[in-house]
Amino acid sequence: MDIKHNKPHIILIHGLWMSPLFLLYYYRRLKNLNYNVHLFSYSPTMNSWDKNLRRLNAFIENIPHQHVHFIAHSLGGLLICDYLQKYTPDKKGRAIVLASPIAGSSTAKRLSRYYLGRKLLGNAREILCKPRFSAISNWEIASIAGTWGLGISRILGKLPQPHDGAISVSETKRAWLTDHLVLPVSHSGILISSKAASQSINFIEHGTFHKDKPRYL
Repeated sequence: MDIKHNKPHIILIHGLWMSPLFLLYYYRRLKNLNYNVHLFSYSPTMNSWDKNLRRLNAFIENIPHQHVHFIAHSLGGLLICDYLQKYTPDKKGRAIVLASPIAGSSTAKRLSRYYLGRKLLGNAREILCKPRFSAISNWEIASIAGTWGLGISRILGKLPQPHDGAISVSETKRAWLTDHLVLPVSHSGILISSKAASQSINFIEHGTFHKDKPRYL
């Protein structure tokens, strides 16, 4: 492992029905800035949630640094929130959740009405529907939401406006967040958004989004 001792370690975590390949844009952006970048893979539909949390904990414990940050998409953001609540790690850092339904997903609730939908969601069904109420001590967590409504909502029916095609902006908000930002991107488009990546880097470095112009464009 090529460790750059003067740069933070950042773990990237994918969402539902995805793989680490979907995070390659962020991976390359961060690598070009000489960050230590790690890709975490998990099976949200097949494995139990507790198993995924244990695997993530073991993955993090193997990183030889006290400060570790996270950038996680959609369901991956819920994995981070639940991990920080359950394990309260000694390591310190910041986390950015991208298009994550931390207030519960109405799309997942609608899918759960159908047999095929329940099969597609698998073990992630209850996780996606559950709001995250509690603050997470000692960690700064920020959320980025999208407003380009192109996605599964066109099949399942309208979502509360504004939304990114899968998750409503209101579902990405919680009072315990350190910061929140809305960008004109879709649910999957946020993974190739230069602005979302730049704002994520800004939050990791400074603990806040840059509301005028990101410093890392």
